[in-house]
Amino acid sequence: MSPDRHAGRQVFRGLTKGLLGHVFGPDAQRKSDLLKKLADAEEKHDFYTTLYRQYSINLLKLVIYVRTLVTNDHVAAFLRESHPDILVTFQEIVTNAEG
Repeated sequence: MSPDRHAGRQVFRGLTKGLLGHVFGPDAQRKSDLLKKLADAEEKHDFYTTLYRQYSINLLKLVIYVRTLVTNDHVAAFLRESHPDILVTFQEIVTNAEG
């Protein structure tokens, strides 16, 4: 093999290695970055799952409490006379919860 062809291959290998290293990055660093992103995504998922679960529980408690108020004759009469808009809102909450 001539020295020129050998030098050309060395340059090509060097360029290829440099390009691949630039595109894919060092394996250890890339793996570390991906693991960090995965951990962050799992942490956010856990946070929002817990938040959603708590909101759902609070809404169920609200429906039970509002249904108790609306079905109580004395409370319903008071709301009808003093705060009819609140009574309507409470009734809508109960109706929407029942489907």
